[in-house]
Amino acid sequence: MSNILLSQAGSNTIESQISSVFKGIAPEAMCVATAYLTLDGANYLIKLAKKHGISELNMVAGTSGAVTHPNALRLLKKSGWDVRLGHTGKGIFHPKLLVVGNGYSNKGFNKTLGAYFGSGNFTEVLLYIIFNYTV
Repeated sequence: MSNILLSQAGSNTIESQISSVFKGIAPEAMCVATAYLTLDGANYLIKLAKKHGISELNMVAGTSGAVTHPNALRLLKKSGWDVRLGHTGKGIFHPKLLVVGNGYSNKGFNKTLGAYFGSGNFTEVLLYIIFNYTV
């Protein structure tokens, strides 16, 4: 059975919202997809992964509008993240997603444990909507 939590804008800090994704679980892997990534966002994600002892780390970041900072991508890569760039033929690669689970297989997560789907980018970590589910 899935447990879904929706936090309203301004009701919690982003840290408390994302922390709720990790409540009661010990994920081995985390994947993040975001349209834009700054140094603040990269540092936040690195600290989050270290705090929860996550060793398999993946980032897909967009480069539209030249908002994603190249040094943010370099910092993640230096910290052990698999970093990829999101491209679209037309339009903008524009997700805001964080998913955690127990390792990867060739089909994705072995078991998805939690996820964040938001409306804000991983820039100054001002993300407002969270869906948390456990399987």
